[in-house]
Amino acid sequence: LFLIYALKRAGLENIGKAIGELTTLGVFLSLLIYLLIFCIGTIKWSLVLRSEGYKIPLLKIISAKLSGFTVSYVTPFFYIGGEGVRAYVLKKQTNTPFGKGLASIISDKILTLIACGILFILGAFLLVFNANSFKGYLVAALMFLMSFSGFIFFYSMIKGKKKFFVGLLKILGLTRIRYLKRNEEKIHQIEEEVQTFFRDRPKQLTLGIILGCIKIFLSLV
Repeated sequence: LFLIYALKRAGLENIGKAIGELTTLGVFLSLLIYLLIFCIGTIKWSLVLRSEGYKIPLLKIISAKLSGFTVSYVTPFFYIGGEGVRAYVLKKQTNTPFGKGLASIISDKILTLIACGILFILGAFLLVFNANSFKGYLVAALMFLMSFSGFIFFYSMIKGKKKFFVGLLKILGLTRIRYLKRNEEKIHQIEEEVQTFFRDRPKQLTLGIILGCIKIFLSLV
């Protein structure tokens, strides 16, 4: 529905005109940059897997990632639709336990969120220097507040002994669902894996955040 509204608002003629104005060089560079973004994302995920002791050939990681992309692009949930497929394909191709693979994917996604938060703060700084109104300063302040609140929450979640996702499922009463109740221990183990990565692997964490920032910057390019 959002897509139909966007197409109607923009106008198919205007979209066709914009596509027609693309140069061959522009298309080539765009595809090249997108391919680079995909490669960096693959290396970032590989980094997480290696930190967990799984030295998987890059081609198999690419295969699993592309399988996840296929599902993500045909579902409304672009960023999370194919993640289970990624873990499943990885398990089938490399015998990596499904829970371990899923934990690595969650850690990979969180690295991207941290990179987004860092660039969000950078954007707030730039807004402060370029804002000429009270509204601009207010938006910058809200950006700072949201980013730092997110980082504090994430830090408390990683350092805390209580499991956030398991606790959230209990609060929402979702543990009454038979499947979730039966797999509560597995969810607990997955969250423990994620916490271990962010708590005990500073080198991989730092490199992962840097790769995440580069990936987002290339997306802007």
